[in-house]
Amino acid sequence: MSMSNNSTAPGWYQDPAAANSLRYWDGIQWTQHTSPVPTPTQVAQPAPPANWYPDPEDASRVRYWNGKKWTKRVRLTEEALAVYQEEQKAWELEVEQKRISEKAEKIANEQAIEQAFYENIILCGSKLRPAAFRSVLSHSHEGETPWLVIHSSFAGVLAAYDDRLLIIKTGAFTAWAAGVLGGGRITTFLYSEITGIEYNGQLVNGVLEILTPSYQGTQNQDFWKGTFQPINSDSSNPQALSNTLPFGRFEYNEWLPHINELRKRITEAKKPVVKVEGVPVQQHSLTEELRNLAELKSNGVIDEIEYAQLKSQLLQTGYLTK
Repeated sequence: MSMSNNSTAPGWYQDPAAANSLRYWDGIQWTQHTSPVPTPTQVAQPAPPANWYPDPEDASRVRYWNGKKWTKRVRLTEEALAVYQEEQKAWELEVEQKRISEKAEKIANEQAIEQAFYENIILCGSKLRPAAFRSVLSHSHEGETPWLVIHSSFAGVLAAYDDRLLIIKTGAFTAWAAGVLGGGRITTFLYSEITGIEYNGQLVNGVLEILTPSYQGTQNQDFWKGTFQPINSDSSNPQALSNTLPFGRFEYNEWLPHINELRKRITEAKKPVVKVEGVPVQQHSLTEELRNLAELKSNGVIDEIEYAQLKSQLLQTGYLTK
């Protein structure tokens, strides 16, 4: 720009000496003040409207823009959601298949246990109901099975082991009849404490009683005395008593050989045990006893074989039997 016309107003103008610079004109002449040519300013773009947009932090999600800033609201894209749903279905199918497999395995194990149980017992009556069966298993020692089980329909179960027997009254109806609705009554009787087994009955019905010092049968001789009384209203009710198992006379006659075997085992368990022990050696040291054996051999009292046997016995047990 020619500044020969002094009417040009003061201001910044294109520097006649540099194309990329401005120089200040004071209205009369160029000054020493210069400034670079400013770049054109960009036109500000308006902010996008509020909506869901691709999440700048995760390509599998969209994030909500409120018109001014990003919010914390996120969700999966349609593609990512479809993949997630497929994976979820596959996982649920795998879990269901595993549940079915575990259930089938549990049923198979329970069936195997039940089969082995009935193969190793004498069963009088029908198979046990689930509640009674679980009670027998839970009251058995590890690796133990009762040798005799008497199942009296809805009245209860007697399970006899080598050293004890159980009277079990569980299950909805049996527990109700025993006066313990919603629970059960399980009583253990050691053979050593049993004083007798009685069966008291009429023409058709009867009750098996386990007698102990705590449960005497003299007050319960009459099966009918408490049978038709309300539950627990009479101490003679055979359904409620812990030491009784009601069942019919026909069943008793059929099961009598096994009940007699139970009586026999109880009698044998009450017999005193006689323990025969060896005669201790005299009050000498082991060295002295070995020296005495050697002298007996030297004197010809015992031979080599007897000496070896007696010496071995003395070293192993510490005493000599007569």
